Amino acid sequence: DYLKAESVMDTLPVLQVGAVGLISTQDQPASGIPPNAWNVAKNVRFSSAKVEAGKGWASAGTVTITGTARLLDFVAGGLSTWWLMFSDTAIHSVTGGYLNNDVTRASGPYTSGDWVATNFQGVPVATNNADLPQTQFVSGGIPVETTLFQDLPNWPAGDRCRIIASLRNFLVAADVTESGTRYRTMIRWSNAAAPGNLPADWAVADPTSLANQIILGTGRGGVVAVYPLRDSLIVYREEGVGVLEYVGGNLVMRYRDVTDQWGAQAPQAVVPLPTGVHLVFTKNDVFLFDGQGHRSVAKDRTQQLLAGFADIRQDKANDFRVRLYDAYSEVWIGLPAESGLIEEVWVYNYREDHWAGPRQVPSLRDFQYLPILDVESKINLQLSWEQAAVTPGLQLWTNWNEIPWNAVSRTTLVGAFGFFGVGNTGLLYRLDYGFDSPGVSEYQSRLVRQDVDLVGDESIATVVAIYPTVSISGLSETITPLRWNEISLIAGATWNSPDWSQRTWNEFQGAATPLQITVGSHEAAGNIPTWREPSTYQPGGYKGTTKARGRRHAIEITSASVQWALSSYKWEFDVAGRAQ
Repeated sequence: DYLKAESVMDTLPVLQVGAVGLISTQDQPASGIPPNAWNVAKNVRFSSAKVEAGKGWASAGTVTITGTARLLDFVAGGLSTWWLMFSDTAIHSVTGGYLNNDVTRASGPYTSGDWVATNFQGVPVATNNADLPQTQFVSGGIPVETTLFQDLPNWPAGDRCRIIASLRNFLVAADVTESGTRYRTMIRWSNAAAPGNLPADWAVADPTSLANQIILGTGRGGVVAVYPLRDSLIVYREEGVGVLEYVGGNLVMRYRDVTDQWGAQAPQAVVPLPTGVHLVFTKNDVFLFDGQGHRSVAKDRTQQLLAGFADIRQDKANDFRVRLYDAYSEVWIGLPAESGLIEEVWVYNYREDHWAGPRQVPSLRDFQYLPILDVESKINLQLSWEQAAVTPGLQLWTNWNEIPWNAVSRTTLVGAFGFFGVGNTGLLYRLDYGFDSPGVSEYQSRLVRQDVDLVGDESIATVVAIYPTVSISGLSETITPLRWNEISLIAGATWNSPDWSQRTWNEFQGAATPLQITVGSHEAAGNIPTWREPSTYQPGGYKGTTKARGRRHAIEITSASVQWALSSYKWEFDVAGRAQ
């Protein structure tokens, strides 16, 4: 005997909705992934407990630069801290109030913007493969933000290098042009430098010097990137990876191959993580590498999707950016558009091992996690005097949402960091900040999960309600959950109200714009859902929709310019033909 369930509904709770993150349908069919995974995740942030709207950006002013901005970095000097902005013709330092100083070498403009920089014993050293390597070194003194760059002392005048790195008290150059001939597999290291000084020479032919050079074997392509890992340098080639390590004695340095199966995508496609490994964007995958072995963090999740972008943009390899955003344990991978500008990033959380993306950003050349330089009109740090005085000069909070704002007192929190980006012409942006996002008509967050099997392919279900546990920041207000078969707003309800005991209600805290939730259905796995009219969460009420009937179901959550956080949700549905 069969009866339609009219008074008792089936439910399917979905918990820990931020624990799995994004799994692209190009990598796995939606029908085979966990219930708390998502097929589409745009402008959101995942954590083990929830998924929330990702913030947009705010203008942080403009640095008047010469040429096109290419690279951002910073120097923590002995007397102050400043950013460095490298362009294709100049170098600028950015100081308190986001003011700038032209610190280009006295001899004139540069001829390339493909910069790679390293910090050598507190002194910036940079190279662009066209000009002599540059440094902001002061002999017998400490560089400041106005110190001009100069040609790297003691570097051979007729040579150039694409890459520069630091290992112990040695500088290491790679992809070296020697007397007009380029050796893409050459690695050259300097003589050892005395404390507080640069290397005294690069005299590879002098037996009294520790300087030397090697040319790597063929078959794995040229050197693409070199990054430190513990007490060694990892040398990334086009199709291989090796390790350069200090051994002392007559050899000084020793190189050994690790793999010939993969290499780095570009000079800026590697980032060292606080966990003691590198994250590497390759031509067809994303790896964590510990100096010996590697593990894909994109396989069966975002690998095919990201590999497609890498293939399309091979001619823009020098414009790729992979940057650490340590406040949220994230790595942001910037994928250049045809213009070479980065307009979206893919985000990987290296501590919780999940993906989110794409994340919309303004048109950027580079972005970095940088120290806040000063109190500034567009980004005011209004902190209580008491908390600033407890541990002055330290970063007290893991993210800016935790800062206790105080409109009366104002001071500068030296040592606090923010995520900043720079556009073509020196436009500065505070990223992951606010929801106004100047330059776009609407900054929208979006989540989609398709192919949800509520009752099995042999049965048909009609979804009648979705119960999300979600908060929207704003004014305090309590309304009912989203239901497709009723519309009501309970005024003055309390937790011991009969209405509350019968339903899982949600507490909203107001919003300037609504959050929309849409349910769809499809008859077979992999089909495109037929979407119903969206239901809107908004202070004061919401709109109901038609019922969603089918063998499989989908849910979409969207919002524009509003902060929300979803920790769980529950499907409520009616199964046609319930056995009794």
